[in-house]
Amino acid sequence: MLRVFFVMLLPLSLLFGEAIHFREQRYLYALDKTVEREGVISFTKEGLDITYAKDAQRVLYRQDRLILIEGEKKKVIDLKKDIATKMFFVLLNSIFHNNMKQLRQFFFIETRGSRTTLLPKELISKRLAKVVYQKKKRLDFLHIYMKNGDWISIEQSE
Repeated sequence: MLRVFFVMLLPLSLLFGEAIHFREQRYLYALDKTVEREGVISFTKEGLDITYAKDAQRVLYRQDRLILIEGEKKKVIDLKKDIATKMFFVLLNSIFHNNMKQLRQFFFIETRGSRTTLLPKELISKRLAKVVYQKKKRLDFLHIYMKNGDWISIEQSE
């Protein structure tokens, strides 16, 4: 029942916010494995919602909370204790909304044409190596490189 409720809410969230369809690749260095997924990111007033297409997983970002929903299971994570995870969502929001002021709080910014490289400042530089993205009218790609060898690549698909 809960799953049907969230499936019905997704189109409504797309009406009240902005959404992009995306393809995501994650490379996990420790496992030498790449995982690929597709989904929709909705940018709302409350935060950010990510719905993955094939595994019916939903991720909601609300300021200092991350809510993971899979089927009828719901897990809430306090992001005040996990700055690295919070930065992923701050990045998505800031890049989508062209919020350079917020990006400058956490990164040194180098821009060449439509390609931007973000080099992390103090706190997050222990976990994050760099972020590279290209955006014209829409996000072409976003590559996040971690210090442990992992990386995430997100490309807008529609």
